[in-house]
Amino acid sequence: MAFPKGTPVDWDWEDLVEGDIPAEIARDTEVDGKISDHAGIPDAHHTKYTDTEAQDAVKANVEVGDLKAPTKPLDMGGQKITGLPAPTAGSDAANKDHVDSVVQGLDWQPSVLDELDTPPGSPTTGDRYLVIATATEDWAGHEDDIAEWNGTSWDFTTPNTGFAVWIEDVGRQKNYNGTAWVSFGTTVDHGNLLGLGDDDHVQYLNNARHDVPERHSLGTVVPHDNLADLAEKAHSSLTGVNPDDHHVKTGDYEVFGLTEEVTAVPTPAAGNLGRFMRERTGAGQATKVKLCVQNSSDAYEWIQLGVST
Repeated sequence: MAFPKGTPVDWDWEDLVEGDIPAEIARDTEVDGKISDHAGIPDAHHTKYTDTEAQDAVKANVEVGDLKAPTKPLDMGGQKITGLPAPTAGSDAANKDHVDSVVQGLDWQPSVLDELDTPPGSPTTGDRYLVIATATEDWAGHEDDIAEWNGTSWDFTTPNTGFAVWIEDVGRQKNYNGTAWVSFGTTVDHGNLLGLGDDDHVQYLNNARHDVPERHSLGTVVPHDNLADLAEKAHSSLTGVNPDDHHVKTGDYEVFGLTEEVTAVPTPAAGNLGRFMRERTGAGQATKVKLCVQNSSDAYEWIQLGVST
């Protein structure tokens, strides 16, 4: 509806038709109407997420691997990363068990429940055992392997040299030396131990501490005159020794009285003083009984006490 400029008019907004409203105003009016209509429809609205709800939704549905690759250091704020498997690639993160095993020169495996030669009757998924000889049933032919129940059958791990495992039932460790499982520590050569103090291992004998010509096994006789710095002990001070455990003490002369037969007596010397010997040069020869004495010149000599027929 058009009016000449300067013409008085008497009109109302209701008199306007669609063509009388500019396009820009018409669009604004339509948008306002749609917004008003939308506001009156409850199902068209969504409940506003709280920050906590949004965070929980992200935690429950977003994998860390789906996030953007980090481009700067990750500060854990003193928190631990747990549940790491044993690393296989050079760039993998290492867990403490792996680091400890490398430092000790061992390849530590998850613990086993026990050592058995026959599979248990009702295993639980994840149960592990060290298979020993002579294996039977499903374990036959798997001696020295580690058997693990996967829920339906047994999986076997063949050990490599250096494998180490904790056996829970007996509370001890074993490691595989390439041929057999041995108790932890039995592969250590005590001859290679260094830095042992005098009181560290009183049962361990070595050359430096006891001045003997060589190491000897327990039970062999060690000449006491080769031992250094040993104080004398009175028999009355000994504990745990019964009267029948003692032998009558003998002196040098009493010992020398029970002499051996020789083909020639040794050179007379202080060490043979008071010693009796039976000298017999060979079969069919007479026996001469001799005694080592000190003569008027303070020298030593053998004197003949008698001769047989």
